[in-house]
Amino acid sequence: MAKEINFAKFPSKTGDANLPRMAAQNRSQFADYDVIFIDSSGRVYANWRDDAPDACNDKTINGYIDRDDLRNYTFAQECPSSRDGIWEFTVATSP
Repeated sequence: MAKEINFAKFPSKTGDANLPRMAAQNRSQFADYDVIFIDSSGRVYANWRDDAPDACNDKTINGYIDRDDLRNYTFAQECPSSRDGIWEFTVATSP
């Protein structure tokens, strides 16, 4: 069975107002499923990285992407320090 993301199951909490909106127009961003959370404005905070190994190695939340800007997602790879692995997201627009 293919792994899927249910955005409704991500924790809802307040994001750091100082974190930037990630600019990634029409390209992939990778994040560790275990650190993703969504704020009340629909901002998806995560350890956004340009490749899966970096997302596996660095769990620091570095910004957000608006939920409406995320188009596709796929499971990218297992990660020893992550229960649910690294996921690849396609970002449709940029700030």
